[in-house]
Amino acid sequence: MKNYLRVRQTILNVQQKLAFGAQEVAADAALFAKISASKTTFSIVVPIYNTPEPYLRQCLQSVYDQIYQKWELVLVDDKSTAPHIRPALEAAANADPRVRVVFREENGNISKATNSGLEAATGDYYTVLDHDDLLHPAALFWMAEAIQRNPEAEYLYSDEDKTDKHGQHFYSPFLKPGWSPELLLQCMYTCHMSVFDRKKALQIGGYRSSFDGAQDYDFTLRFVSRFDRICHVDKILYHWREWEESTALNLDAKPEAYKRQRKALTEYLDAQGETYTIGDHAIRGHHKVTFLPRRREKVSIIIPTANKSAEINGHTENHANSVVRSILETTTYDNFEIILVHDNNLTDAQLRAFRSTIRVRLVEYCNDEGFNYSEKVNLGASAATGEHFLLMNDDTRVITPNWLERMLGMAQRPGVGAVGAKLLFPNGTVQHSGIWLRGNVAGHIDYGSERNALGYDLSGNSNRNCIGVTAACQLTPRAVFERLDGYRTYFPLNYNDVDYCLRVHQSGLRSVCLNDVELFHHEGASRSGGQEVATDEIERFLELWRERVPYDPYLPSNLV
Repeated sequence: MKNYLRVRQTILNVQQKLAFGAQEVAADAALFAKISASKTTFSIVVPIYNTPEPYLRQCLQSVYDQIYQKWELVLVDDKSTAPHIRPALEAAANADPRVRVVFREENGNISKATNSGLEAATGDYYTVLDHDDLLHPAALFWMAEAIQRNPEAEYLYSDEDKTDKHGQHFYSPFLKPGWSPELLLQCMYTCHMSVFDRKKALQIGGYRSSFDGAQDYDFTLRFVSRFDRICHVDKILYHWREWEESTALNLDAKPEAYKRQRKALTEYLDAQGETYTIGDHAIRGHHKVTFLPRRREKVSIIIPTANKSAEINGHTENHANSVVRSILETTTYDNFEIILVHDNNLTDAQLRAFRSTIRVRLVEYCNDEGFNYSEKVNLGASAATGEHFLLMNDDTRVITPNWLERMLGMAQRPGVGAVGAKLLFPNGTVQHSGIWLRGNVAGHIDYGSERNALGYDLSGNSNRNCIGVTAACQLTPRAVFERLDGYRTYFPLNYNDVDYCLRVHQSGLRSVCLNDVELFHHEGASRSGGQEVATDEIERFLELWRERVPYDPYLPSNLV
């Protein structure tokens, strides 16, 4: 797969495969018996207010059709005025003992109605089903299966799609990444279907009425601030109905929702002690969070260079000279040093110029046995004095003036081990916006896409988690680099950055690509070999990682 942006037809195929999978599940007798024997119970809470009768009937039927049977359905009528509601709910309760009905004495809107259902629920886990939406017949089955594999799971979420007003056609599948804390700060991407540990949900006080319209986002942010055992179930288990009054079709259906999302996000970030700004995202209904340094720590920019030149924009440009000039002339952050790791081939003029520049330090690299990029990086790190290392290719040029502030601010967030940036070819198309891993072969997300392309799941337009980021521009805390013993010389030319990020991932930390931080990258011009990857390098990488990290948690598994 060359570029997972180009997946529209693949997504349609996935939709066909996953939309009605209950019969296939039932056909796997061993799996069906194993999960059916689970003791996990689910409460399905449905807040109801004047739901159109056909939508309510289909919503309830989607629960009755669940192939996993250990559920209770808690129907909460929020003082509906439509005459068909009470008889329909009473009939449902009389027909099945697992159906419980709560008739509220006053209309309290969505949060109070949901809390009434949560308080009446008795299941181990609960989920909120909107009164006009549908569950996949195997929704609870796959949640139970995930819990059986992850018995300490506190929050699980699935993929979702949309259905038409008649509940007959399914489209617009949203195949989500694995747990991505940074993406959640831009939008409520987990949304439907969300399943929470019921007792822990009660511990945080349920839903807050002051956030009605954004109550799920507010609740989820507060939940994940306290509980971190989160599991993505990568199957389409929820169908979100599009009709005139639904947010699925029309953002204007809840005009206050965006403001309340912003308020919830602000409260969450303040409670975490973050230093940040929030602006409007290019995509309506999303947020643009920029983290600023909590501490003005020193950044050591480590640049391995072969001191080569290339034709760029019609003129010859020396990479070592140009990258240093780019940093010094563009960067607004003032606490950094440049460690230029060279091959003892700098000219006398370069030596004089670099030695007279306060921020630049020269480190000579020599290896008679051949070039080893990892050795070169580690040598620069050993000479560095900063609290953070920023690895940088000499064929990159800074575009975003406050790039270091943004990258450092993200790197100082708890749990972040590596931070990258969007890298552009000279023609403005994308060279890198994160690394994906499929079949143990690594590639660059959105490679070759237009600069402002949204990408799948906003991959090209959001600051989001990914399995890794390229060493062409990679910031990592010194403490993490030293704990992982730096770059492994086992990978002398390629895959050393991927290997490093996979070790970051294995250590429980995460990588983030900042797609609002941009640099140009004249890829491959600073070394011989360009983009060619030797067969033995690929084999070496596969030998090491084929079993240890068999899949990329941030790349939907259905995009193959």
